[in-house]
Amino acid sequence: MVARVGDDGWLSDAMSTARGLLEASAGQQEWTTTTLTGTGGGTFGDSVVSRFRSAEGTAVVKIVKRNAAAPDHPLSWRRELDLYRSEWLRDTMPSGLHLPECLGAAMTDDASVIVVADVPFDDPSARDVDWYRDLAAELARLNGTVLDARSVPPWASRGFVEYETAGAAAAIPDTVQNRATEIADVIDAWGPLLERVAPAGTRLVEALRSFPTGLHHLDAFSRNVARVGDDFVMVDWAYTGLAPIGCDAASLIAITAIMREVPGGLLGELHDAVTEGYGAGLASVGAGLPAEELDLAIDLALTLRFARFATQLHGLGNDANSVVEAATGRPLGEVAIAWAALAEHLAPSAERSLASVGG
Repeated sequence: MVARVGDDGWLSDAMSTARGLLEASAGQQEWTTTTLTGTGGGTFGDSVVSRFRSAEGTAVVKIVKRNAAAPDHPLSWRRELDLYRSEWLRDTMPSGLHLPECLGAAMTDDASVIVVADVPFDDPSARDVDWYRDLAAELARLNGTVLDARSVPPWASRGFVEYETAGAAAAIPDTVQNRATEIADVIDAWGPLLERVAPAGTRLVEALRSFPTGLHHLDAFSRNVARVGDDFVMVDWAYTGLAPIGCDAASLIAITAIMREVPGGLLGELHDAVTEGYGAGLASVGAGLPAEELDLAIDLALTLRFARFATQLHGLGNDANSVVEAATGRPLGEVAIAWAALAEHLAPSAERSLASVGG
């Protein structure tokens, strides 16, 4: 049995539901389970990802505890379940990008439960920049295909700018003044720019909002994608929503860097490859932007998203070590090194972003 998160029985009930969904889809088999990840008390509630194994194959279950503060609002605990239940995204996605096969999805009284076919993930360290260039093109085709917000279902209506970037600028002053010791290297490397980003935050957000809005994955990075043949399979759609063009490209660059999974450690080459592939993907669906405008959109998203990372980590306080290690599988000290390197790399992006708004 999977390890429990909390002591109120919600996880046991959800695992029983997952087993029932799997048996209904794959028949009566003897299944064993292994916990892959688990978090306790996050912004949207506890979550657990486990793998079911049998002699016939494997499947993965994702369970997210109901957000008691907003039980009927499609935040992350419910958005992904609604997404998998809908055929809209499968019908909308470009031919080279796929969801994993859904074997069943349900809500218990306390959680959402999604069971999907296991995806054969490759080793991120074995990838090259062309892998990311190709992925960026597929993400751009998704982002550029859905440009009319009126056409999306309710679960896709989350606005990235409102939920993520705008809040970052407001939290910067406290982060710079009261940084946690564990992230001092990150804030020291990024601090002078953060102090300039804060007063320019509203202008930066408005500049990003000026670009066309499309449907984004919004958690695109090395560990959420597998290549199967010539196509890509993406998991973890809990943050899906509407965002300005360029935000998925920024995620792919920044979060892959934080995970220290940049091919050959060549962050500049990854940045260039993602930008090139993303531009080609937008052009292929008739949503292309002039190169300088696309560069600015990605620069703005990188600047604001990285600022958000820094403020979120600061906000974790004494829980920073445990939360970061649970989320990344790496000690906070190792992640902080990657963040400091990313801050150095993104300094030119921040300067260009600030110059674009007179900051």
